[in-house]
Amino acid sequence: MWIKEYGKAKARLLRPLGFEPARDTDPERNGEYRLLEWLASLSERKQYDSVIDVGANMGEWTAAAIARLKPAGIGRFLCVEPVPHFAQTVRTRFAANPEVVCREVALSDTDGGFIEITSAGGGARVIESGR
Repeated sequence: MWIKEYGKAKARLLRPLGFEPARDTDPERNGEYRLLEWLASLSERKQYDSVIDVGANMGEWTAAAIARLKPAGIGRFLCVEPVPHFAQTVRTRFAANPEVVCREVALSDTDGGFIEITSAGGGARVIESGR
């Protein structure tokens, strides 16, 4: 905890002086979309058929995932967005794409069993086929 607070204080002091770079939030530059390209390049991707975008917001990451992973054989994209306004935005954006489903809640409607979710890093999650 102390180290985290120290890091925040250091950033607040050094950033205005030009010694601490600002966090890059552009997914094209910060590696977030490179993660999708890396996933598309993995031979293991053949055992997966779905991608979940948790906290889909406006669906930007989902659109990038479709562009990069659909050619690699991924055919289902689930957006989970609990904010009703954003969920409706995602539904409207992908209304013509039956491969994209948006849910405001991601809970199972059955007892027992499980869906294995494997972390791929960078906030991405991939669901194994057949589970």
